[in-house]
Amino acid sequence: NYLGQTAQVTQKTVDYAKGGVLFIDEAYAITESQYGVEAVNVLLKEMEDNRSNLVVIFAGYEKDMNRLLGMNEGFRSRINRYFTFENYRVEDLSKIFMLNLRSRNLVITEDALLKSMKIFSSEVNAPTFINGRFVRNYFETGDEVEIFGPNIETFSFIMPDIYDEEGNKIVEKTIIKFNPNDPNSKINQ
Repeated sequence: NYLGQTAQVTQKTVDYAKGGVLFIDEAYAITESQYGVEAVNVLLKEMEDNRSNLVVIFAGYEKDMNRLLGMNEGFRSRINRYFTFENYRVEDLSKIFMLNLRSRNLVITEDALLKSMKIFSSEVNAPTFINGRFVRNYFETGDEVEIFGPNIETFSFIMPDIYDEEGNKIVEKTIIKFNPNDPNSKINQ
């Protein structure tokens, strides 16, 4: 995009959404470029002119969304419903982790799950906590040593060392071994 084209692109997007919902994830990013003012001006006009034909949902982290709402007084007067979703708890992150494992037909030892929960516990209190994406990243940063399949006995997965914000190691590298044929290595699901 070039300055001047943003209004056209925004208008085209809004026109496409008319009669439905325009969902703008990480909407605060609008404030981070020179093009944002153009986009905001189009959005505000369309939100006012099409109140009965258009729903616009702005999503993002609360602190950043406040910056967006402060960008133009028209936002605060046109956006009158706010929803705050609480961060996941350790139990929620554990469930997401287990779903990741199950989706790959993997099981986990009790010890490995407890280590994972310890990591989740330290993460939920961090100021940079990124909710469910943390679990996906945690799961995907391990190095797969063996490929697991129905005819293979054990799958090993290396979880990397985990450090706190000050650089202190809080969890040592963990090798998680999964054996679908050993009832002691499975978590009851």
